[in-house]
Amino acid sequence: MDDSELCLTYRPDDDRCLGELTAAVRSGAFSGQGTAWFNRTEIEECLVAPLGTFPLSSTAPPKIEGGMGNDDDFRCHLRVMVKPYNSRGILLVHVDLVSDYWRQASIVDAPNSASIRFLTEYALVNTFAKELQRVLEGTKECAVLKGYAS
Repeated sequence: MDDSELCLTYRPDDDRCLGELTAAVRSGAFSGQGTAWFNRTEIEECLVAPLGTFPLSSTAPPKIEGGMGNDDDFRCHLRVMVKPYNSRGILLVHVDLVSDYWRQASIVDAPNSASIRFLTEYALVNTFAKELQRVLEGTKECAVLKGYAS
C-alpha cells in the first residue's frame, strides 16, 4: 500500500498565524509539489478537524484550497481534499497543484499543474490528521498520508 503518499509541511510566518503549506504528492509514476499560504486556523478547521470524523462527508469533504486573487479571478495553487470513494470505507485523496508562475516569468500563461489522486483508508487518515496538527504546532516536520494508486 506504500506506492502513494502525500507529505504536508508548514512554515509559519513571523506572527505564526499565517504560513506556507507545501504539499509533495506521488502516486505511481506521477508526482508533484506545490505551495500556498494559509491561516493556521483554516487548516485546523477545514482539514485537521474534519479528517478526524467518521464517516467523512461526501457532500462537504475535508478540503483546503489556497492561491491568489479574489472570488472573480481566484487561481488555485494548492487544493487538498479527502472524500469517500466507496461504501467499503475506502477514501479518495485528491491533490491539485499549480506551479508558482509569478516566479517563472517565461511561462506566465502556462503554469505547470498536476492533479494527483490515490486511495487510502480511515486509520491512515486519522494518523495523518494527528501528525498534521503536530506539524502546525511545530513539533513535527512533515505529516505523511500513505495510500495506494487508484
